[in-house]
Amino acid sequence: MNMGMDKSWITKPRLSHDYIIGVKEFLDFAFSKIKVDMLKCPCQRCCLVKNKLRVDIEGDLMCHGFLSTYTNWYLHGEELDGQEQAVSSNHQPSIDQTEDPILNLLGDVFPSMHTTTPNVNAESVDFDGETDEFAYVAEDPLKEKKAFDELMSDCNQALYDGCQSFSKLSFILKLYHIKCFSRITDKGMSMIID
Repeated sequence: MNMGMDKSWITKPRLSHDYIIGVKEFLDFAFSKIKVDMLKCPCQRCCLVKNKLRVDIEGDLMCHGFLSTYTNWYLHGEELDGQEQAVSSNHQPSIDQTEDPILNLLGDVFPSMHTTTPNVNAESVDFDGETDEFAYVAEDPLKEKKAFDELMSDCNQALYDGCQSFSKLSFILKLYHIKCFSRITDKGMSMIID
């Protein structure tokens, strides 16, 4: 990815000239890097979950706006942590272990989605010497990929419009951390959420 690529258009009004040109440049970039007919739609409604054609993505971006938390376009061919390879339609991006603690956590939960993680590591060996198969082998790769995609979507979705502090996933994890740290019962947590 050209490191000088301007992404300031993402937060501009959707009818502005800069936004319209930005959408066109984003789509040109994404579809030139990844030679497929359909890509994940980065609009605020689809949140990188639905695969769509270029014309449909363009319509969604104009109608619903670009997902403001999706600043590294790793699903659309942008390099992740200086890697030279573009993301292909059947290959998940490598998770950068140093960039974000949430991505680090996802890398631990889904090691098969992390291309640089070996299949067996010290953490996957039980005390009795046997390996924990769940730590490195997906029982159902399609379910694992779907779960990973949903969590990545939550990781890239702002908690609410204009929120810069929390993604949907980071907020849920923060609540869970407070619940555990404070020893709040499930009933107490339900009362707080209600």
